[in-house]
Amino acid sequence: MPIEIVMPKWGLSMQEGTIGAWLKRDGEAVSQGDAIVEIETEKITNLVEAPASGVLRIVHPEGSVIPVTQTIAWLAAPGEALPDVAGPPAAAPPPAAVAAAASRRCPAAPPGSPREARA
Repeated sequence: MPIEIVMPKWGLSMQEGTIGAWLKRDGEAVSQGDAIVEIETEKITNLVEAPASGVLRIVHPEGSVIPVTQTIAWLAAPGEALPDVAGPPAAAPPPAAVAAAASRRCPAAPPGSPREARA
């Protein structure tokens, strides 16, 4: 049975962590105790070790901001089927970034134009 690797919670106030660097590649065999990923928080950067030996299946790429206890990777025996490896989406960009991107795609239409009526 595959083993789920989740974003650890290292403090009472920790709500999320950032995947800083994967130290092993997707599909690579790892041994129990191998350091597999660096997790960055507001206060620390720490390593997560493989809880068992197996083949690593990465769910989220480096730079992803993931809530604590959410799946970041799986460990499976060679040839073992994995559950759906698509995890929850990484944290959404700040609203200001979304608004800026939207304004670049949809410029304001002059009043009374057909484009304004569709909006």
